[in-house]
Amino acid sequence: MNHGLLVIFVSFSGGGKSTIVRTLKQKHPHWQFSVSATTRAAREDEKNGVHYTFISRDTFEDMIKNQEFIEYEQVHEDLYGTPVKPLEDALKNDQIYILDIDVKGALRIMQNYPKQYISFFIDVPDMDVLETRLRKRATESESHIQKRLSRIPVERKEKEKFDYVIINDKLKVAVNEIEAIIIKKTRGNQMKKDFRFKGERPDDMFEAITVMAKRAHQINQKRSEDYPNPKMIDPDDTEEFDSDVDFDAMEKPASLAMKEYEKDEIKFEYENEEEIEENSETEE
Repeated sequence: MNHGLLVIFVSFSGGGKSTIVRTLKQKHPHWQFSVSATTRAAREDEKNGVHYTFISRDTFEDMIKNQEFIEYEQVHEDLYGTPVKPLEDALKNDQIYILDIDVKGALRIMQNYPKQYISFFIDVPDMDVLETRLRKRATESESHIQKRLSRIPVERKEKEKFDYVIINDKLKVAVNEIEAIIIKKTRGNQMKKDFRFKGERPDDMFEAITVMAKRAHQINQKRSEDYPNPKMIDPDDTEEFDSDVDFDAMEKPASLAMKEYEKDEIKFEYENEEEIEENSETEE
């Protein structure tokens, strides 16, 4: 199973999602970022292949025929689409892949990859802030601005379908909150990736984690009883343990327990804390 993560950002125009995505890109250059294809003209500050891939309508329609988009949508007079190949490559390579897309496209991707995404709806404190942001751009006509504003009530109704609703009042606060959520999620994915079972496997991940947590508890207890100062442990003194895992005095008990489980060397399961203590004593 792939352990890559799709991070989906949705907002209405002026919500600030593109600014949030750019900030995350600066802070985490190793993360992958989707570049949508569009038929609209590039704005003055936009670069082809960085902000969007700007293509003709004929090219876009050929890509639709060749099923090169995971989703596409017409917004006003222009077409926007998310290429499927970079997304699939990122998942296969266990990478974080950021998508900045509209509501309909996001819901389609969430339906196609139900266990491989985390989603954010970026909202604003009030409509006055939003309209002010749109007008400050000075890149669109009044009719375009009115069209964008008219879509907002419809898009806002969908926000409860997303994992997190972030109020983008102060950029730094919003970015830090989002960043913390992504990192927490990816650590969980990495943990699942690192648990490679051999021998008789548990019925579920929770059971496996429970076994390793109890073994880590036992190792930590024995370490504190026998060696009050961990830095004084002789790395060659492994006879206290029922495993030939390389013993590093500075290695965390959880890491040691994971190694033992990976090698199918944990031969026991404890039902409660009393049994942990009893088994710890009998092994001495």
